[in-house]
Amino acid sequence: MKHRFLYIMALLLMVAVGARAQDPTPIDLMPSADGTEWTLATMPEYDVELEVTYYTDEEVAAMEEAAYTTGVELTKTGDGEWTLAATPEFDVELEVEYETALALNETDDNSAKLTEWNGYEADVTLTRTLTAGSWNTFAVPFNVNAATLAGLKLAKDVTVKELTSASFANGKLTLNFADAASIEAGKPYLVKVTSDFDLSTIAFPGAIVSKTAVPTVIDNVVTFQPLLSPTVLTANDKTKLYLGSGTKTLYYPTADITVKAFRAFFQLTSEAAEAREFNLNIDGEQTTGIDATLVNSEKVNSDVYDLQGRKVIAMQKGVYVKNGRKVIIK
Repeated sequence: MKHRFLYIMALLLMVAVGARAQDPTPIDLMPSADGTEWTLATMPEYDVELEVTYYTDEEVAAMEEAAYTTGVELTKTGDGEWTLAATPEFDVELEVEYETALALNETDDNSAKLTEWNGYEADVTLTRTLTAGSWNTFAVPFNVNAATLAGLKLAKDVTVKELTSASFANGKLTLNFADAASIEAGKPYLVKVTSDFDLSTIAFPGAIVSKTAVPTVIDNVVTFQPLLSPTVLTANDKTKLYLGSGTKTLYYPTADITVKAFRAFFQLTSEAAEAREFNLNIDGEQTTGIDATLVNSEKVNSDVYDLQGRKVIAMQKGVYVKNGRKVIIK
């Protein structure tokens, strides 16, 4: 049985003797408690004609279903905002479930994911292992605050250093590092651990993702360049140096090599690329000599240099550098 009122259209007709009809004042229709009767809230001063349409519960349900599946498409703008494709003619209640997990891999091109998540909060996991016994270059697309970093230092004995200054003189490249209290999104660091640390075993909850790499630039000497996706270093490019895995040695690429994501490399100026010796000064702890000889793996030659990086024609008593090794003449 048709019993439910959904729409009531009132055609209000005003009759005025010898006068033109005017716009009527709205009259409220009031339903009874059980919804079966409708009465006028006030009696009009003019004739009222009501046109009533009845709908069954099934018809109402069908209309509601159609209403909620038509004309409310959500579209995403270029800056990541969501808007309604069209303004609906009915109230819309949205229930949104947010995706929070973001997995990033050192071997993947992460640029599309980072662009999509840029500026958004995520629970991030990284596929990246820090190797014990040497310094690891490191960069991530989110901040690690001082409290979180302090927790990692305590739980995993993590040491983090940042490049603070650099110099190049007399053929010698010096890179100076100091303690970092936190890790900034997209910025490169050196990290040391006492045992291999697989970062995929932990999560960084509530991280604000940034797609932007933020290199550390020391004017006229070096740029410490972070990598959020893998990149290829071209063979025999002497302006680029990478830290050897499990070593304290910087290398030029002798062949095209791919440096994985969440690492960094050193981009030298053309002058600094002529360096024959370097000093890695990590918060006062200097690493020099055979452990940390700047290796030009393009070729091995017989040139000899003194400890100031000057080329030596004839060796006398003293200490020299030849093919990356110390040579002592007594």
